[in-house]
Formats: sequence, C-alpha cells, structure tokens
Amino acid sequence: KILERVGGKPLDVLAEELVFKPLGMHNTCYRPLDKGYTDIAATEYDESLKAYKKGIVHDENACFMGGVSANAGIFSTAEDVATLATMLSSGGYHKGKVFISPSLMKLARLDLTGGLGDARGLGFDLKRDNELSAMGDLYPGGSFGHNGYTGTSMYIHGGNGLFVVLLGNRVHFTRQSDKMFRLRRLFHNLCTAEYEKAIN
Repeated sequence: KILERVGGKPLDVLAEELVFKPLGMHNTCYRPLDKGYTDIAATEYDESLKAYKKGIVHDENACFMGGVSANAGIFSTAEDVATLATMLSSGGYHKGKVFISPSLMKLARLDLTGGLGDARGLGFDLKRDNELSAMGDLYPGGSFGHNGYTGTSMYIHGGNGLFVVLLGNRVHFTRQSDKMFRLRRLFHNLCTAEYEKAIN
C-alpha cells in the first residue's frame, strides 16, 4: 500500500513499469490468466474450486487480495528469473545502468537479524559461513537469494558470479512434504560443483 500511495498506481502496474519491462522480463506478471497465459504449472488441489490451482496465486493471503500482493503472486519463467538474478549478481547493474543503487544492494545483503536465527537482509535470505542452508554446502557466506513456499528459489553465489534458479512444485500432490529443503541443498551443491569445475 505504501508503494501504491507513493507511485500513484496499483502494485502490479508499478511492478510492470518499474521492474519487469526495464529488465526485459516479458513473461513475468501478476494474474497471468488475465493476460492470456495458459502454459502454467498447476499447484495444489483447491476444494473450493474443485480443481488444481493453475494461474492463481497459491498463497492464501495474496489470493484474498485479488492475486496482487508484495509477498506473493508473481508468475514467471526460468529465463526471466535468470535475468533478474543476472542483475542482482552484477551488484544491481543492468546493461551498464544502475538498476538498484549500491547502497540499497549493500543493505539488502546486510544481516539485519543477527542472533535471531536465519540471516535476513532487506528482502533476501543470507548465507552465513558454515551454516546449514537451502543454498547447500558450497555457497559461501555472503551468498543471498530467496525461495518461495511452492518450491521456487533463486540464489546468488557470494563469490564467483554463479546464480541458480529452481522452479519446483512442492505442493502439487500435498503441502505436507518436507523434502524440498534437502532437494534444494543437493541441487545447489551439484550446480556449484559443476560450475566450479567448468571455470577451473
């Protein structure tokens, strides 16, 4: 609501104008069914719909808000998320221009929750050295990213420029699965090892 008040437009319009279009993320949006997208992975079976949710945000709070919320509701592709990750791994630069200021990027990667369990910056999960993390064992301290409840994640390696995007579907059969954390760790370990082998 603060963004909408300051920007004078709905959040989905602001996201399109200020983030998705400038970055060239042409297949990223809120409420994809309204835009004619149909090639969308279904999430969990919804008793009220008597069908699997497809193109409808899975998060109940965001769904209640009409599918447009700051905490959930953005649909995208691996290619578009990789574009976002490229900008973030470049310190906020995109095609030679400052997209996110260095001071904001520094704040995003600063541990603001020291001593409170998980390390969190402004909008990102952070990796502490020798910490058990979804980023796996090979991502060093200073790595950062975010994961979604339904099984998606994007993590940026804090040293070598690698980023890994995983668009999984943890809730399709049941939301009771606890295996996604282990899958993410193994996946990131594999990607990191292969990347380091390729560049050395």
